[in-house]
Amino acid sequence: MAYSFHPLFFILFLFLSFLIFFFSKKDYLSAFFSLGIFFLLPWVFYIGIWIYGERWMSYDETHSAIIPLVIAIASFVTILTYIFARFAKSKEYTSILNLSLIFAHMLDGWTSYFAIVDPFHMGLSYGEKHPLPLFLMQKFGLSYPIIKFVIVIAIIYAMDVYLKEELKERLTLANLIKFFILILGLSPGLRDMLRIAMGI
Repeated sequence: MAYSFHPLFFILFLFLSFLIFFFSKKDYLSAFFSLGIFFLLPWVFYIGIWIYGERWMSYDETHSAIIPLVIAIASFVTILTYIFARFAKSKEYTSILNLSLIFAHMLDGWTSYFAIVDPFHMGLSYGEKHPLPLFLMQKFGLSYPIIKFVIVIAIIYAMDVYLKEELKERLTLANLIKFFILILGLSPGLRDMLRIAMGI
């Protein structure tokens, strides 16, 4: 059984993307962002239908609570980092890009932790494909998200403090490296979180 996408939703998503572009700065970044929102919203719609509504294939039970749980913890860690950085007057850990790195890898770390350890006994039956994270979570539990946090903090320090002068004239390269690190955390984090939420 397939779920049809009503044209009115297409018009609504198109209107929302134009609205975002209209109220933002008219440049290529806002154009790409609004276009990305337009392509993202239908998938969010389908995921919502799958979790809370009709499923067109037979899978295990859904665990929608994982989404607010992981996002809340990742946001809490990121906000706490920002507050400490403000008090310590460490500008490196208050920039949006660096905070995004922390949030992305906390999303991945905590999703993996809940999927493997299942501390709240939610009935999750997922495995870790990579041996090192699996070993850390099986032996030490919370160590995996904590180690991920420490590694990201160290990378930010290395790039923005230790190698600041070397990367000053290579700002594009530095931002590209950070973007790559962001994707390394955000992609598996979102994938695993949605897999658990959708029960697939």
